[in-house]
Amino acid sequence: MGTEKEEAEKFGDFWQGLGWFLLAFVGLLIIFFFLQPAFFLDWIEPFWDWFGLHNTLRDITTLVLFVYQEYGLFLVFLVIIYFWWVFFTGKNKNSKKEEKPKK
Repeated sequence: MGTEKEEAEKFGDFWQGLGWFLLAFVGLLIIFFFLQPAFFLDWIEPFWDWFGLHNTLRDITTLVLFVYQEYGLFLVFLVIIYFWWVFFTGKNKNSKKEEKPKK
């Protein structure tokens, strides 16, 4: 057990990590469920046609949606595990503060 100040810093790091984790999780939910590329495809595709990339965007979107449909939950699970590992294992920069010894 450390001093009260060290305990307070650990407690603060926990809440900061939890906040970043929730922010990343909500961001992923928004991307995966509300901003799917197929929703904007018909609106964006004419701009790609101007650059001569006629069906490229549709092909890329079809591939992305196929991968998401087949492996989407698995990928979401991996991302959640990654953020959990980064923010809650104490391996971030904030948890490695070293105090200089007093002379």
